[in-house]
Amino acid sequence: MGSRYLFLDQLRFGETSEERNHAFEELVYMEEEGQIKEEDLFELLDHEDQVYQVYAIGAFGRKKIHKSVSKLKELYLKSDNPVILVALLRAFCDFSIGDFEAAVLKRIQQKYWKRKFKLKIDLSQEKIFDKDFVLDQILLPSLKYLQIVGTSGAEKVVNVYLSHSDPVVRWHCLMFYKKRELTIQQKILTEIAEKDDYALNREIAVMMLRCQSKN
Repeated sequence: MGSRYLFLDQLRFGETSEERNHAFEELVYMEEEGQIKEEDLFELLDHEDQVYQVYAIGAFGRKKIHKSVSKLKELYLKSDNPVILVALLRAFCDFSIGDFEAAVLKRIQQKYWKRKFKLKIDLSQEKIFDKDFVLDQILLPSLKYLQIVGTSGAEKVVNVYLSHSDPVVRWHCLMFYKKRELTIQQKILTEIAEKDDYALNREIAVMMLRCQSKN
């Protein structure tokens, strides 16, 4: 890949955000000019360095390379690295297709989180991430993806998070129902409209109640 590795290394080891941003811009330019091929991206996806992997994942999403879909789904279900998982979810949003829905739903189902996760940091130090930490990292980007392509089959999973302790998570759950034009039980929606401690959630719930009453 020649000079591309120069910018990848700068993306990895750049001392300032300006250096890293410059490297990223150069890599995107190379993508647009066809200097970085699909086979290069697949090679980087299998690299041991997570910075290279994250770049490749982002490029697959930006370029909407459909040949990568099965590989990205496989990695999403296999990886326990929150950095990789969040990058994948962003790429899924870029693709804006429903092919990833089942995988995304599987990883935010409560029953999935019964085990601890291990991942390698800096290729040498092994660290255990608490399951709640990993879920917290992927929950919001998962809900953002579901807002784009989620089907009624996602309701059962998303519904659980309407009572989440984080008001932003609750807001994104409401937005999932609103954007996908799905109905929330009136009793639940009324409770949110009257008791949620986050004003935006109360406002959205009132709007949704009005819309649902008209249908």
